[in-house]
Amino acid sequence: MSVIVYRTDFAGRDESYVPVYLMPGVRYLCFTDKPTMPKPWQAIRPHRYLSCPRVTSLWHKTHPHEILPKHSISVFMNASVGTKQDITPLLNSGFCVHRHRHRNCLFKEAAFCKSAGLVDPAAVEEQCQRYADVSPGSGLWETGVLIRGSHAENNELNELWWDEITRGTTRDQISLAYLHAKFQHITDLPGDFSDSEYFYFEPHGGPLPASLDEIKARFPRYFQRRQAWDESVRRLSLAQGGAAPAV
Repeated sequence: MSVIVYRTDFAGRDESYVPVYLMPGVRYLCFTDKPTMPKPWQAIRPHRYLSCPRVTSLWHKTHPHEILPKHSISVFMNASVGTKQDITPLLNSGFCVHRHRHRNCLFKEAAFCKSAGLVDPAAVEEQCQRYADVSPGSGLWETGVLIRGSHAENNELNELWWDEITRGTTRDQISLAYLHAKFQHITDLPGDFSDSEYFYFEPHGGPLPASLDEIKARFPRYFQRRQAWDESVRRLSLAQGGAAPAV
């Protein structure tokens, strides 16, 4: 069983690093625009830069089948997550996530995100209309930890998840709950964010920005690196006789 633990860190938003219990034989990779990372994390250049740090992180989060070296199980942990002990007992080939601490319904989560100003109201309303065939109270999961086997069924769900994120809102909990209602594919991890015996959680490095202008003001390094990456893609595409792809 080959296991890779990975995370993302873009634009310098997360300056503190949560400790992890080191499992022997496991690689710890961080997709980041920083040149180095503190051990045990190995800094890996992003595969793609998208419109903002959050969207870039979500693409890497939902694409372990494209971005990771060959593996049998991947463990995604966001930057606020650490491990208390060996998580080997949790490793399996399913699609494993923690149940949400506070809600059990994607529609209640959508209403919360709307009231808190975390989403565009029109976008989340349209998303909920598309999800109208889902029964209220059909489940909700927090996606700070994802344990996934590397196989075709999970890879397909990853791609569907990304499609829903790009079609709806970046609140990935809402779209994952919808996909579970359709396919019944999620396995619950034991406990939740407040009482897990394996994981602990610390706050992110500040609130998410509310606008593109605020993102550029708060995260100038991210946009400098994204601009350089876009230019590299453009030059490569022109050298190969094609148009530069959209990012």
